[in-house]
Amino acid sequence: MKRRLMLTALLVLTLTLSVFPTPANSDPATRYVAPSSMGGDDTNPGTEGSPWRTIQHAVSNSNSGDIIKLMDDDNDGTKDYPEIYQVEVTKQLTIERYDDDATKPWVYQQVHYDHVFYISADHVTISGLKLAGATEPSQAGIYVGHSAYCTFNDNDVTDNYYGIYLYSSDHCNINDNNVSYNNSTEGAGDSQGIRLYKSSENTISGNTVNYNGHNGIELTGTSSEPSTNNTLNNNTVNNNGSMGIVLSGGSSSPNNTINNNTANSNDYDGIYIAYGSDNSNVINNTTSYNGRYGIGISVVTP
Repeated sequence: MKRRLMLTALLVLTLTLSVFPTPANSDPATRYVAPSSMGGDDTNPGTEGSPWRTIQHAVSNSNSGDIIKLMDDDNDGTKDYPEIYQVEVTKQLTIERYDDDATKPWVYQQVHYDHVFYISADHVTISGLKLAGATEPSQAGIYVGHSAYCTFNDNDVTDNYYGIYLYSSDHCNINDNNVSYNNSTEGAGDSQGIRLYKSSENTISGNTVNYNGHNGIELTGTSSEPSTNNTLNNNTVNNNGSMGIVLSGGSSSPNNTINNNTANSNDYDGIYIAYGSDNSNVINNTTSYNGRYGIGISVVTP
């Protein structure tokens, strides 16, 4: 009888651990990274007084749930972190600026053919950084692939092919970023500020998305894997080279909400709703001085 009770208890314990997995890191550590001019060195222990030098080293040597703080030299013209390869984030981390002064740590993709940040994990936060240099076709300041519950806020994402690109990623928040001047002329010349492809249940709010080479914000996908149930609100999307905000056609972006945005002075339409973007709500937006329509709606007649 005692043996049977012990086996039953072990089975219950195993099932409980399976249903309620242990959190990634119940006691997260804070790691520090600094330019070499400020004493950053990857042989250091990564403390505030002895920071690491490279972001990738910090990511690789941190545990899931940790916080990585990036220092900068307070000179807005200095590329604090010139990167040869993209920074690959494969675990739950927060990567943010060290302080709240007038300058942001500048992470620069100096060879241009990689992303600045490539994210393939859930619950990643990137905050308070300046991200630039990913100018080759299809590269992005922040690229998110097959991830969920990520947050990107208070970043300056400029001078890339795409600013922020979500690919098959859901439940993310893109808030209060400046995603402007992503206007690479390489490749097809379709540089965009924020692009969602096959991504759903995301919130894009309070961003400034101006002067991008093609569209400011685009939602697209396929009929079988659409970008759906996303919310775009309180964004400023002006002076982009094609459309301000686009819901692409072919049933690739239904059931989205666009409200309280400003989309002015774009080369074509302020907001463009393509055929097949069914059941989308477009409410209380300001669309003035655009090259074609304030709000363009594509329809197919029988």
